[in-house]
Amino acid sequence: AIPKVRVQESDSKNVSEAYGQGNITLQKNFIRLISIDPGYISEIRQYRSEFRHPVYSRIYSVMENIYDEDSDLDMRKVDDTLSADYPHEAAALRDILDNVAIDPENGDMVLAQNIASIKKDNLKKKKKELERQIMQQEGSPNRSKEDDALLDALYVELMQIEIELQKTR
Repeated sequence: AIPKVRVQESDSKNVSEAYGQGNITLQKNFIRLISIDPGYISEIRQYRSEFRHPVYSRIYSVMENIYDEDSDLDMRKVDDTLSADYPHEAAALRDILDNVAIDPENGDMVLAQNIASIKKDNLKKKKKELERQIMQQEGSPNRSKEDDALLDALYVELMQIEIELQKTR
């Protein structure tokens, strides 16, 4: 059996998402994973847009730039760069390194769980948008056959998303 790794969901996640700063726990996990194994940058890079909080976005950018320049990641160089230009971010990085506990042997699993969380959140957003479009189409007083065909297509897509969401539970 694969051991479950508990990824803590903090109250700050909801508050930060409400302010457009994204999932703080996920951003911290990604930074911690990169500090454990810089090779994770290649997988995390495609989720760059998840770094919405300015502090964590800056930390990630510095890590990515140093990795791209050196083909490796020296955490001392990351800390020095942040300390020189962004002391608040340097303190945040040290906090992540000290307090985000990820067993290096479980790094792949933690990465997979975080990516699954992103995909699930994206499906939920898509579902919400489809429901909005369906309500708009259903509320149209003079629907044409084309409108009905579009409504049917929206329902099919909504059902597919609901099936995908069921798989994630």
